[in-house]
Amino acid sequence: MATKKTGGVKAPREVEKKTPEQVVEKEAAERPQYSELLIPKPKTRIVDSPTVANLQRQVDAELGKDHPSEEYIVEKISDIASQLYKETQAKKIIVAQIARKRASMMKPQGNFNCDYFSDLIGYIALSSSGKVRLHTKVGTEITEGENE
Repeated sequence: MATKKTGGVKAPREVEKKTPEQVVEKEAAERPQYSELLIPKPKTRIVDSPTVANLQRQVDAELGKDHPSEEYIVEKISDIASQLYKETQAKKIIVAQIARKRASMMKPQGNFNCDYFSDLIGYIALSSSGKVRLHTKVGTEITEGENE
């Protein structure tokens, strides 16, 4: 079946007029949403342990008195700080930071260096078969020989 071509001129399309706001909205919809990165995420509140909550209630009760004892409040605040320190991994984080700092400052040595050895090795174990095992301060075990 053959179709007949018409040799007419096409009518110009009507150009849709948009407001600047519509142009901005269209462009924003077409590009990735990076603006989500600028919106702050809701902060998650760390829930205190029952021990810390109890100590805080004791401080609040003392502060509610007509003549609160400063010594008692300082003692309880110290207890709160101590308990929070126990509950976190602060000690482990501090030790890791110190170890990274020391390791970054170390350079290969030609001779045995007692200071470097003491900074790295926690203890040495000797097995019944006579094998030496070095245990680093970060929990790595080093044995002599291969595939052990």
